[in-house]
Amino acid sequence: MSVSLLAACALYALFVAAWALTRAVRGRPPDGLPGLAARGLAALQILQALVAAAVLTLGTRTVESPITVAGYLAASCVVLPAAFAFGEDEDGWDAAILALAGVALAVADWRLTLLWEQA
Repeated sequence: MSVSLLAACALYALFVAAWALTRAVRGRPPDGLPGLAARGLAALQILQALVAAAVLTLGTRTVESPITVAGYLAASCVVLPAAFAFGEDEDGWDAAILALAGVALAVADWRLTLLWEQA
């Protein structure tokens, strides 16, 4: 797993969060391009978690706290699908839920960056 990829994912998550927040303020659902961008982010997070899990499992990289890293990786895979599951009302609230999920992902990616660099 690359620290650059983590940082890019964090910035992308903030971008998706800001986009969803503007939709929430307008009372519009995150359909169309914002929804597609969020689904792309979810796929990227899952891919990133799979790569990191493989690196940690094969022992090519060790981290100080593997359980914490595994928790952040698992959370990063669950946050966006949960946001989609809870945000099916087609109103502004589902966009607000997506914005909150984007911020949570950015924080998780930032924290993973710090943990990955410590090793």
